[in-house]
Amino acid sequence: MPAETGHPWPAGLVGFPTQAQVSSALVGGKAFALFELSSHGLNVPPGWVLTTEYFASWISQLRETGPFRALGDASPDQQALLCEDIKAQAMRLELDDRQESTFAFLLDQLNVGGADALFAVRSSSSQEDQPGHSFAGGYQTCLGVRPDGLLKAIRLCFSSLFDHRVLSYKLARGLDPLDCSMALIVQEQIASETAGVAFSLNPLNNDYDQAVIEANPGLGEPVVAGLVRPDHWVVDKPSGKTLEFRSGDRRVCRWLKADGRQVDKEGEPSDQPCINSPQLDELLALLTKVEALFDGPVDIEWAIADSRLYLLQARPITAWVPLAPSLVTAPGKPRRLYMDAGLSGGLTINAPISPMGLSVIRQLMLDLAETTFGGFDGELPAGEALVHFQGGRMYQDLSNLFWLTSPTRLATQMEVSDARMARLLRAIDRQQYRSARRPRWARWRMLLRLPLALWRSRTMLFNMLMPLLAPQRMHQSQLKQLQLLEDRLKVALEQELPLADIWNAQVRPRLGEMFNLSLPVVGTGILALTLFKRLAQRPAKGDKSLLDKADRGFEGNVVVEMNLALADLARVIPETLRTRPETLNQQLADAPPDSAWRRGWQTFMQQFGFRGPGEMDIARPRYSDAPLDLLHQVLGMPTDRSAFDPHQAWQQRCQQRREAVATLLERSGPVRRRILGRLDRVIDRYGGLRDSPKQHLLMIMKSLRASILAAGRRLQQGEFLDDANQVFQLELQELMQALNDTEPGLMDQVEQRAAWQHKLATNVINFPPLIDSRGRILRQPVDPDGSDGLQGVGLSPGVARGRARIVRSPESATLEPGDILIAYATDPGWTPLFANAAAIVLEVGGALQHGALVARELGLPCVAGIDGATTTLLDRSLIEVNADAGMVKVIAERGQTSSLTDEIMTRRNQGN
Repeated sequence: MPAETGHPWPAGLVGFPTQAQVSSALVGGKAFALFELSSHGLNVPPGWVLTTEYFASWISQLRETGPFRALGDASPDQQALLCEDIKAQAMRLELDDRQESTFAFLLDQLNVGGADALFAVRSSSSQEDQPGHSFAGGYQTCLGVRPDGLLKAIRLCFSSLFDHRVLSYKLARGLDPLDCSMALIVQEQIASETAGVAFSLNPLNNDYDQAVIEANPGLGEPVVAGLVRPDHWVVDKPSGKTLEFRSGDRRVCRWLKADGRQVDKEGEPSDQPCINSPQLDELLALLTKVEALFDGPVDIEWAIADSRLYLLQARPITAWVPLAPSLVTAPGKPRRLYMDAGLSGGLTINAPISPMGLSVIRQLMLDLAETTFGGFDGELPAGEALVHFQGGRMYQDLSNLFWLTSPTRLATQMEVSDARMARLLRAIDRQQYRSARRPRWARWRMLLRLPLALWRSRTMLFNMLMPLLAPQRMHQSQLKQLQLLEDRLKVALEQELPLADIWNAQVRPRLGEMFNLSLPVVGTGILALTLFKRLAQRPAKGDKSLLDKADRGFEGNVVVEMNLALADLARVIPETLRTRPETLNQQLADAPPDSAWRRGWQTFMQQFGFRGPGEMDIARPRYSDAPLDLLHQVLGMPTDRSAFDPHQAWQQRCQQRREAVATLLERSGPVRRRILGRLDRVIDRYGGLRDSPKQHLLMIMKSLRASILAAGRRLQQGEFLDDANQVFQLELQELMQALNDTEPGLMDQVEQRAAWQHKLATNVINFPPLIDSRGRILRQPVDPDGSDGLQGVGLSPGVARGRARIVRSPESATLEPGDILIAYATDPGWTPLFANAAAIVLEVGGALQHGALVARELGLPCVAGIDGATTTLLDRSLIEVNADAGMVKVIAERGQTSSLTDEIMTRRNQGN
């Protein structure tokens, strides 16, 4: 095995353990981790690495082949076949003189242990086992390899670089599928008596204090490959206590023979674990040490042979939810409970929120509190905060809130806005999570501020309640005032005030006007609709469809108007722009001023250019900032109105509402009819205005964004920032201070925050609605009766079948007509995708959320509140959405056609 000093190694080969300095680019991610672990004295089996340089000539040869050249433009089915062709050619590659010399040296070293020595050959791609992507199970591993079989094992493991599973994983993780680099580990084989895996946090619930250890007799491959149900421990790391033990079935126990053969035998089922308590403690200690070395959660593969514990490999856990250090409590201390406010309440952002975005939202909330309550005396202590704007998310501190309300009451309040959150809250033990001390703002003397709050809110309350008595007169008056507000906001959009002036001159005054004008009209509509639906229960006579029809078709909704404007724009986009979208700016300049598409484009930008995906984070580009993103979305929308006309669909919803209301009035008695009629007149005028406050707020934020970017450019010119967009890694007050400092020294802080944002973006698939201060994700209770489908809440009626399309970001996604959109949550930036959708399925959302609202207006079935919909359902599988029952069923799993599968297997066998 490799010597630790001297390093007489030929080109393309490195041995470990060693004190030599290596990089992950040279030895790959997996091998780099083994070098680090062995250098810290951990018991890693020694071995060699054939480096990326060793395989560079093979990769160059394969890049010139026809199948590789065709890979980038091929369809998914074609890519699967091309990958098999590339792998077959890789198996036939010959060693060049340099490779042959290095290989001969390696054989000499391996033969020191004798011709019967056994080795494990493992992949070590430069992209493998990184914090954002593990490639677990994607590459080939060969166990029990003798020196005379080494070259074949090397070819097998190298060729797995081009496996279709690897290609698909790269595409799913946003990696370049054609970026190919490979090293291979040749490591002493451990003929283990027991082996398995371990995780330094619980992968099922993200709990930082729980380690999960799994073990099976023999080699660990059956555990890694999922061929067996192993012995399973959940251990509390702070105390070392076993919280849960489940014995395995030992259906497959794989044993290594002296000649390298692996023999599967069925073990005897036993209630006795296959490792004892001291070994479990040793494993926990090893796992904790590796976690500390990686400075984050890890999973490891381990083996025990001759009573010695070996560490076979370790990698960062790539799917977990980190919390900002300030939100994490110490192990073993009382935990706090946080609710992610960024997933609901009009934000609906399932992505890291920038520091600037969080600080802007925080300042807006503080100003709103000042408007209503007169603000608070000084800053709240950290332990008394109601909302935390930290670590890329906006968390509501439920531990403090539970001094004012119970989980059950909170669930009742959230039933309409977020059904899944309501179900989660009902399962919470209030006493377990309530903070030890009552926060200042939850003390009884705060009631003394209530008269002041009511007085400050008198205009808002008048504008909300008076329309119930005089709907027509109030509506006319409020529309005039709202139009004046919008005119002032549009003027502000054309201005670029210095950042020091814009908040006091534009933001704060407009926020006060919104509080007195925009918010009340929303309250009026919701209040009237709630009363209407409650009083209409008796005349509806159990006909839920009648109530559903009365709850849609509201005129004046800006989100619906934006959707219709996008559909109109899609019809007039010229064909030249469809084939060459990158020429957008040039074609806009060259188009005649009276051309339909230029007028349509400019009109849309004037009306909605300040909106866009993730729009509540001020760091996210608006449509006017990134017109090409908008164009790509528009190009995916249908243009044939014969199949589906959104204008006609919306008009049909309006007509259905009028007919449903007429039926309900006809079935009502005189008094009920009179009351319902008045409420309907209010709803008719105010029901469509529910998105007006957000529209106005986004206009304010667009002006503020322009001023922030101007400040960023100024800091860039002063060489305090490398790029103007880095300004969004600062907080609002920090930016104000930096503009006044002569030497602000920003880059260290900017880079640290950018690294945290990247960590969230790569590790977090979906932000959980509820998480505690030790990372534990509270999940929806499992229905003990079971179900043949996924149960949620129907928010827009109807039944549809189609292909499931899992979409995590709307910017580059497209749907074919009839596809079913599956998303975690949506905001108006997702609107173009609705045009082709047959139905909508959401994890987060309620009746007032964007997805449900647009679905109802377009007549699309919509089900929300399905925990894990984006991870449980398979992309392109055939599903049925029954929104009447709130159910989603899988009709047929995604899979290759039998003919394609046969062809792949044929090519694979030919390649081997």
